Amino acid sequence: MFIALDVSIVVSMRFIILLRKYVEEWIKQALMVNYGRQDGERCNKLFRIYKNILKAYVLYKKIFHVLVFYHSFGVFYRNLVYFHIILSATVYNILSVCLWQMKNMCLIILQCILCEKFYISVEEVDSACIQLLKDKTCSNYQTGFYKKVLQTNRTFSKMTACGLFYIDAMLPIRMLLLTTNYVIVLLQFAFT
Repeated sequence: MFIALDVSIVVSMRFIILLRKYVEEWIKQALMVNYGRQDGERCNKLFRIYKNILKAYVLYKKIFHVLVFYHSFGVFYRNLVYFHIILSATVYNILSVCLWQMKNMCLIILQCILCEKFYISVEEVDSACIQLLKDKTCSNYQTGFYKKVLQTNRTFSKMTACGLFYIDAMLPIRMLLLTTNYVIVLLQFAFT
């Protein structure tokens, strides 16, 4: 069961990497609109492509938010249970438990890094559109295109794990703080 969960997490990571690459390529193509033909059809195609990328991201959030929640909660819970076991275990058990938990934390950290990189690439879309809007040589098609993209990005939101916490760069730190608090409580119970 844990292997299937790990494989699913890796699949979700690969999917967000693919979405980020799409956004980065889209930015390159959008920058070329400003220097290429001033064609309204090209701007409309790029806008439809960008909307499809964001729809794929929304689908990604719907598919994987429960999985990421389950994995994050499972890592937190197993950290506490394994720490409780460590208090009365042998050295070999401690080593295997620590290695297993490090793998789980690395998966969470990697998931958060990849999501954060995707969020940054979406912010780069905003920056590119704002920068291109300032260009005085933009046609009406291009100006409308950049404004539609900026308006679409206003509805962008970070991924959450079932609405409880955001999957971003702060999640591993929050999990570490929460785990540390509960480990201190466990230590107090163990030595009283």
